[in-house]
Amino acid sequence: MGTFLENSLRVDASDGEQYRIIQFLGEGGNCQVYLAICTKGKWQGILFAIKFFTKTEDRDRLAQFEKERKFLSSIWHPCLMKIYSEGTHYISTSNKRVPFVVCDYFPDRLDWKMKNKKLRHTEKLIYLTQLLSALDFLARHSFPIVHRDIKPQNIFLKGYTCVLGDFGLMKELDPAILVKDDDGEFLKHSKGAGMPKYYRTPDLVKYAKGEQSLTTASDIFQLGLVAAEMFTGQNPLQRSANMLDPAELNDLNDVIGQDGKLIRDYIQKMLVFDPINRGKIDELLDGFDGALRATTTKQIEIDGFAL
Repeated sequence: MGTFLENSLRVDASDGEQYRIIQFLGEGGNCQVYLAICTKGKWQGILFAIKFFTKTEDRDRLAQFEKERKFLSSIWHPCLMKIYSEGTHYISTSNKRVPFVVCDYFPDRLDWKMKNKKLRHTEKLIYLTQLLSALDFLARHSFPIVHRDIKPQNIFLKGYTCVLGDFGLMKELDPAILVKDDDGEFLKHSKGAGMPKYYRTPDLVKYAKGEQSLTTASDIFQLGLVAAEMFTGQNPLQRSANMLDPAELNDLNDVIGQDGKLIRDYIQKMLVFDPINRGKIDELLDGFDGALRATTTKQIEIDGFAL
């Protein structure tokens, strides 16, 4: 579908904040995203990204959007996308109201940086430790959260800060439920069986097929695929035409640099097929933080300040 909002259009949030659309940023399967500036309210003068949900006729997708909105409005972590405001906007061309959320604006994305080969070794380690911190927060939530859609397109960057966004496939885990539960049918009929095509995990494939329950360890494997792509230039997941084929890996390429073997070993721990034996977040944070300290000791400057 084409863009449905014009530049300079005013958007009113439910809390009285007002925003002016500056430009279209992009769209995914469910939403269109626009750059906007707050023109009235406590955030006046600040740039934001406004995410409009366009698939209002699809009840399952709308329910997932509402779940994402409620969750991100209720939590805060420096490396998780934050929602500042929300509301609905009337679209005259389609005669319907679409819900929207107002989020931080991040001008860069991990997939763009990797494609343009603009990632320095230090940046890769900084982003990876931040993302592991975010997964630790999700795993320790009162109802542990599995993101299920960790991929470079959903990791947003601003300088040395990164955030994990797009929680449309998030899953709350009830510890009392030990088998596959209520979203099994949703996964079977959703695009991609509830997982990104090139970042599938063995856990997600088995869960979608009803063969095992899901744990937060799935996100560690998924982030491991992203880490492998960052550090080796190749996503080791074998391509498959069928989303529910078993997830298989190619051999992991070497990681360049004096600490390359250490980094490769820890990425390998993230990609263990058995979730019980997969690397734990505390262990991984310690390992990658050690590599970051070693790297910055040699490299030595971040934005002009010696570490």
